[in-house]
Amino acid sequence: VDSQHRWPLRFDLRAMASTQQDADDPVVIVDSARLEAASDLIRRAFRDESERLPKLNVQLEEVLELKRDLWSVPVLRELADVLMAIVDQRTRSARHELRWLNLAGFCLRPGLGDAADELRIRKIWKMWFSGPQNDRNPQVLSEWWVFWRRIAPGLKGGHQQIIGSVVVKALMPKGSYRSKLREGDQAKMEMWRCLGALEQQSAKSKRAIGRVLLERPGKLPPYELWVLARLGARNPFHAPAN
Repeated sequence: VDSQHRWPLRFDLRAMASTQQDADDPVVIVDSARLEAASDLIRRAFRDESERLPKLNVQLEEVLELKRDLWSVPVLRELADVLMAIVDQRTRSARHELRWLNLAGFCLRPGLGDAADELRIRKIWKMWFSGPQNDRNPQVLSEWWVFWRRIAPGLKGGHQQIIGSVVVKALMPKGSYRSKLREGDQAKMEMWRCLGALEQQSAKSKRAIGRVLLERPGKLPPYELWVLARLGARNPFHAPAN
């Protein structure tokens, strides 16, 4: 009652029909002044103060007085909306794009969980068709696939199939495993992980991917074992009833 802090009061009517959050689950609430300061920090870093970009995540933790792993969904989506509003700034340089993809993917993951996520995913999907702007930078290419992996559960089946077809063509042209990619080993690893996160691919596609991995000679690296397990999971992380 005596505090000068202010917090936004939200009434989420769209979530009324969905499964309610357990009352015992802790939700971290951040003072609106700190949230606005964090939003302003993001805007300035991408527009005028690009020297902040490499340490932006650390500075956001300091402003919010919370480690990233403790940011609640409302905090994450508030920052995601700021990033989506300045999405054009990611094209300014490889450093801008790298940081935007990394932070936006973190704030939007897993693409669901908030009532407005469907609208956010609808907007962000347009970015797929433009592709990474700095497509010769290995780090940007890696973060591009990390970004889509992080939000994959919120994508519709058609979106996942579109991404999957592109990744499959790159990783296993004509059904043969490609050991070397011009994009580099890190990008290759993230492409495989992204492919594993696309759980709404058809059963036929999943079998084809699994066959390529299982017929490989020698021992599979851990990330490929993860892909195999994820695509073959009996209980997908998020998928329709069928």
